[in-house]
Amino acid sequence: MDPVVLPQLVKGIDEAVVVSLLKRPGDYVQKGESILEVETEKAIVAIESPYTGIISQFNCLEDQTVTVGSTLLWINCSNEMEQEQREIRFRENVSEFEIQNGNESNKTIPNYSNLTACNPQITRMAAGAESTAPQALYGSSTVFSNNTENVSARSNRPIGFNPNPQAVPQQPSESGFTPRVVTYDMQIANCEEEVKTNSTFDNRKDAEDRRDARGVCPNNFINPRIAQTVAMTPMRRTIARRMNLSCQTIPASILLRKADVSELIKMRMKINRFSNVKASLNDYFTKATAMALALMPELNSSLDGDQIIQYADVNIGMAVDAKGALYVPVIHQAQNMDILEIAAYTKRLIEKAEQGKLTLEEMANPTFTISNMGALGVEYFTPIILPPQSGILGIGAVFDEPVEKDGKWESHKRVGLSYAFDHRIIDGALASKFLKKIIEFLEEPIQLIWKE
Repeated sequence: MDPVVLPQLVKGIDEAVVVSLLKRPGDYVQKGESILEVETEKAIVAIESPYTGIISQFNCLEDQTVTVGSTLLWINCSNEMEQEQREIRFRENVSEFEIQNGNESNKTIPNYSNLTACNPQITRMAAGAESTAPQALYGSSTVFSNNTENVSARSNRPIGFNPNPQAVPQQPSESGFTPRVVTYDMQIANCEEEVKTNSTFDNRKDAEDRRDARGVCPNNFINPRIAQTVAMTPMRRTIARRMNLSCQTIPASILLRKADVSELIKMRMKINRFSNVKASLNDYFTKATAMALALMPELNSSLDGDQIIQYADVNIGMAVDAKGALYVPVIHQAQNMDILEIAAYTKRLIEKAEQGKLTLEEMANPTFTISNMGALGVEYFTPIILPPQSGILGIGAVFDEPVEKDGKWESHKRVGLSYAFDHRIIDGALASKFLKKIIEFLEEPIQLIWKE
């Protein structure tokens, strides 16, 4: 049998999560056929079979994290035709058996509804486990007593043990054990006593209004209840790690400016009226940014140790929120594309992101990123630089603003721009010139479509 291992899908990614098994043991697969899907830190990738043969067994399960080089499954490649014939005969026999004896779905499922679950405390006692009050439920496991003893001494006692029964009178439960008194019980007692003695309460309804959903007075402190604990996906772990890396290693500075896009909006409407490809405002922002970066390569750069790497290609990454995850598809060599080419390519990338079908190549090697939150009504925000890039442009919502012109007030369309840059390699004056150049392209939009 030959093993199938997880390959190095992309540089820097050492693990993945198995999303789905497309085959099962006993299936015949050909070389190049997809056998399972894994989710990396960037996308979902199908793992293809490097051999032709019969799957012997899988060494992984769905939702399991696997590392690069680990064995995913074994394929029996010996006597391939004989194995294939055996599989066909096996399936024919199984089908004939199901026809004669009925499908498995018709089998009666035993009813276990009458079974009674064992008391968890009794189960822990039988296993010899120590008894502790659930921390997430009560917020504290302190036993109230007149004796001052340490926690380790109490933890070795059996459930319901009370060092001083006279301190807190209790009644044994039906199981024969005296229940423990915890902080939550005392809070309830204090709250009830307050309700009885406080003369400001006119009726029972006023007293109930002072309680929360668990019956505890709001002025008494308890730990918040946990609704659920959710494991981070590989993509979310990557986002968390890269955001943490950016904030810890990149001294970012932010410039905020407004651009008048009144003429740009008018020009866009005219072009879309006669074009099959409908360009969005974001496509024009991408074009303006690519042109500015091509003119100022110092800002299309990254820091590698003591060296600053300036790139000839302007690869614009677009932050896309799809299916609750953050994708950054890349428009490679955007400086060589016209506005309609950018619009068509961007639309295709966004559709693939929403379907979860982006390839690793379509998200590789961005040199600059654009994040547009205008659709959410945000005018300005603080974008976070994605290492190892040196800058990111945040685009806000378009809003109306009165402007005085020739002694008259007019309403103009404005957009907020937030440019964050790495101050280790980019000075503030250079960053200001870059943002000014983008605004010039947006306010004189003919430059975005002019070809010499």
